[in-house]
Amino acid sequence: MWFIAKCPGITVGELTTILRVSGQALTKTLGQLIERGLVKQTSDAKDRRVRRLYLTKKGEPIFLETLGQLFECMEHAAVVCGGNAVQDFLAVTDVLMDDHDKALVRPRPEKAVRGL
Repeated sequence: MWFIAKCPGITVGELTTILRVSGQALTKTLGQLIERGLVKQTSDAKDRRVRRLYLTKKGEPIFLETLGQLFECMEHAAVVCGGNAVQDFLAVTDVLMDDHDKALVRPRPEKAVRGL
């Protein structure tokens, strides 16, 4: 849900690339999110084969609540680890992503979920 919230309209193809999984691997989890009404999938206006993903009104608050809980856990871990733990963690995650993936996850601010 993070990438869908941060990049509304992200395509299923872009998401599989970022997550480094096959479309088949993503299908079950994505299907559950859609079935629960947390994510909606629409066909692209220019190419009906392309599927775009968005959080729903129901999905946004659930995502933000979960994100808040995650941030609390990460903040606790950073305090326990001390020093430059947060900067080191961010440096590692930055190295794990190539330039193509970084471009895919740049926020689309006009549409991104508030609070990100």
